[in-house]
Amino acid sequence: MTTYLSTFMRGYIGNYAGLPTICWQGILLVFMESVAIGICFFLSIYFVSLLHMNITAASMLISCYGVGTVIGGIAAGKLSDRFSPKIVSVSCLLLQSLSFLLLTTVESLAVLAGIMLMIGVCSYGFTTSNSVWILNQCKNSPEIQLKAINISRAALNLGLGISGATIGFLGNIGFILLFEFSSFIFLMSSIYLLVCTHDENKKSQLESLESPTHKVTQQRNDKKILFLTLGCLFAIGLIIAQLGSTYPIYIQKIFPERGIQAVSILFVIDTIMIILFQVPLLNLLRGFNKLFLVGVGAFLMGIGMALLTISYLFAIAIISCVIWTTGEMIFLATAQFVCYQRGGKNKKGQSIGMTQTAAALSRIMGPTAGGYIYYYFGGNILWYLSFFIGILCFTACSYAKKLYC
Repeated sequence: MTTYLSTFMRGYIGNYAGLPTICWQGILLVFMESVAIGICFFLSIYFVSLLHMNITAASMLISCYGVGTVIGGIAAGKLSDRFSPKIVSVSCLLLQSLSFLLLTTVESLAVLAGIMLMIGVCSYGFTTSNSVWILNQCKNSPEIQLKAINISRAALNLGLGISGATIGFLGNIGFILLFEFSSFIFLMSSIYLLVCTHDENKKSQLESLESPTHKVTQQRNDKKILFLTLGCLFAIGLIIAQLGSTYPIYIQKIFPERGIQAVSILFVIDTIMIILFQVPLLNLLRGFNKLFLVGVGAFLMGIGMALLTISYLFAIAIISCVIWTTGEMIFLATAQFVCYQRGGKNKKGQSIGMTQTAAALSRIMGPTAGGYIYYYFGGNILWYLSFFIGILCFTACSYAKKLYC
């Protein structure tokens, strides 16, 4: 028994081997930033409970954050192509440190709107530029790049989980302390990134030896793949957006005896699965066509949502969550990898920025659209539509997979 366990652990740990040290430094920054930024999910409570704003004002401030995320993805992507993505990341971290420090003293609605906009810009700006920086250090190896994306996602979810647990423990009285703590983390992260890291690998500038005709054809195919993947990211993002809006309401409605506990259990399962299985799962699937995997991930997410319509037992809701999370692990990481790989020459940052922008737009539009459908047509129709989106993405990616080579 001990031998089997030892063999399993060596195999599991082996999934994390092979990354350059510089990539691990970038992933550490992903973890630290997610711990610090996780408080944004609870800012509406701070605005209403401590600053005594009405729901409309608090919602407007959260919307400013959402607008900032859209701007941040585009701006940081373009800046990362023109300048060093490392410098862009440092700038975003410093501005986030200042923004959270200002949150401890500012109560003016207009100033808070500006601060929330800046936090949104810098949050997605850092995510974009840091992703580009990490991937540029991966020795131009697609296998290492995909592994770096997977480990980054696991680190992100671990950080958000720790952040949520911390906020839950401290409660409303801890917001000012958390703002100061987040500001300190951002400041230390920026200093660490600037002083303690150095680029080990530059982007390859070698010209392809392929014929001009083949290069033009490949560029056209790359654009088709890029736009298809971005379209899938936006469409699936509309489904993901329901996790913070209609999904908790629906779960509490069908399991009233469990209440909010039912939602918490499902979210904990989602987080634990990503932390433990994100890297091994994608390592297991590394030999498959990546565009096809994008479709498979979308399809599984659609199935997971469709199962909610027959979740008469909580066990079925758990199965739905497991299927959904499996699809999420496959879809998000692979889609980001495909966009980076198929970004044009010297446009890698722009392609990563577009993935962040597509996700941000869907998370702005998703709650409104989902809420409207839920209110007028019911939850089941919303989950059937989610299933249809998953099938549509799977069909499109399966048809286009021959372009990905």
